[in-house]
Amino acid sequence: MITSWFDKKWPTKPDYGKRKPRIAMCYMFASPFSSSSIKAAKQQAEMLGFDIGPDQDVSLFAIDTKSQILALKEFKPDVLLHTNTVMSVAATCGMPMPWGSARTT
Repeated sequence: MITSWFDKKWPTKPDYGKRKPRIAMCYMFASPFSSSSIKAAKQQAEMLGFDIGPDQDVSLFAIDTKSQILALKEFKPDVLLHTNTVMSVAATCGMPMPWGSARTT
């Protein structure tokens, strides 16, 4: 997924060639279901030259992720890798991002 975004979407962004793409990880730290793929995802992102932002601890049962979104405001990620359940992903993706867009697809 990271490679696909990097190959297809990153070249269409206005900042392409001017800075590194930025990615942040959202997952429940204490859940093996959510956290097992994070190390490999970060290695892939590093290999592609991403700046990696602060991880956000998002419960599998989250319905309010405002504090996590606000914590990412300064970093302004281009991509959020979310490895949780549909409910908490929907809560995060449904939030308007304070740095400009609601989703990066």
